[in-house]
Amino acid sequence: MCENLKRCCVWAIVVLICSVGLPAQLAPKVSLLNLRDYGWEAPEPIHPREVDIAGRRSIVIDHEGRVLVGFVVRERTGLVTREQPALASRILRFTPDGKMDLSLSLSTNGWRTNSIYLSDTDQIIARANDNLQFLANSTQTMQRSWKTLAPCAFGCRIWQSPSRRTLLLRTRQASAPPAIISTSALPGMKPCGTTDEHVEPEDLSFQNDPQAITDEFAYHSKQLKSDMEDYFSHKTPVAGTHIYRWPLCHYEHRVALARVLTGFTILNDNLFIANVDTRTSKEDIFRTLEVISPDGQVKFRYMAADRESFWGPIRSSERGDRIAVDVPTIRGRNETLDVSGHVTARRIAVYDIEAGKEIGSIPVSPKHRYRYEFDLSPDGESLAVLEDDIVKVVDLKPAPPVDKPVEHGDTVDLKNGKPAPDNPDRSYQTETVADPDCEQSSCP
Repeated sequence: MCENLKRCCVWAIVVLICSVGLPAQLAPKVSLLNLRDYGWEAPEPIHPREVDIAGRRSIVIDHEGRVLVGFVVRERTGLVTREQPALASRILRFTPDGKMDLSLSLSTNGWRTNSIYLSDTDQIIARANDNLQFLANSTQTMQRSWKTLAPCAFGCRIWQSPSRRTLLLRTRQASAPPAIISTSALPGMKPCGTTDEHVEPEDLSFQNDPQAITDEFAYHSKQLKSDMEDYFSHKTPVAGTHIYRWPLCHYEHRVALARVLTGFTILNDNLFIANVDTRTSKEDIFRTLEVISPDGQVKFRYMAADRESFWGPIRSSERGDRIAVDVPTIRGRNETLDVSGHVTARRIAVYDIEAGKEIGSIPVSPKHRYRYEFDLSPDGESLAVLEDDIVKVVDLKPAPPVDKPVEHGDTVDLKNGKPAPDNPDRSYQTETVADPDCEQSSCP
């Protein structure tokens, strides 16, 4: 009899899932990297005056399929200064076959204030130690060095376009306009916006603090009086908003686009992810994924299974033809009693917008202690998932034709190339595939 009933239940589910003859595109090859083998440390508990910056990026994939992952380690003790803080932000780069081909380090003053970006030419840009920096190559010495682009301390925000060619940086000063950075011509940077005292405060906030950008436009949503009226008259299941866009740095040329019922994600200037169907019930709206045109025409629609929801962030390929979405399963929700429910399972779903179908479903842990993040490669053919100290690299390329159904996906340890062993001490492996419907008596 199994000594650990929970592990027996978990692996029984794995065998069941892997034996039903999933299509090749839904059973992709998954490879593992253990960051503890490369010096990863658990971050210290968040301090009272520390802020976990929104939208920080800890994992990205470049155009060659290489995975870059960042984490913070304690580098020195004793006397520290602003120029020599106690912490270091490490950035490691792994080739598609799991070999580390680059290791970088930057001084930093926080566990949770660091981020990684890539330009459209895969140049590395990093936020660390209250600065936005880029890795420059010296044509004379053939050595690399970090160059400061701009200060980026507490309150600084950074947006990046889907093409990775444009960054928009907003500093803490409320009245200061943001700066636009062309990553194709680093360190080129120019002010964007205005501090005109005649501009209405709400308009100034909108133009200097957009919700998303592309290389040509900035986007923001605004709730109008008509949106509330339609909600209270039961014409819409929730109170919607209207998407506005304007050419970068020219807010005076803003135009209103479609009305949406949920938040939105910009894939490119012609495709957005947002819900617009007013016939959708309030219960179903958050498990419905719609890709729309600027005028609100639905180009793609997918409804998740019962109790699943689509959550952000959403990662897209460079062309916007593929997207990766966080899909948690939530149980125990009761709106009548104002009970929010809890996440019992989680997966990352990958959709091909042009083909109109789901091409991958990757189970992940429903809960994470330190960090959970993922990125889709520019060509949409690989996915990298960061779960605390483990990196999963998922190959989404179509499998070659086979004579019989694919029975399972392969999981290997990239460090030694062998099948990943069962490790009962790693809770993420148990939580990743645990069955939320197991009875307590058989799965304690």
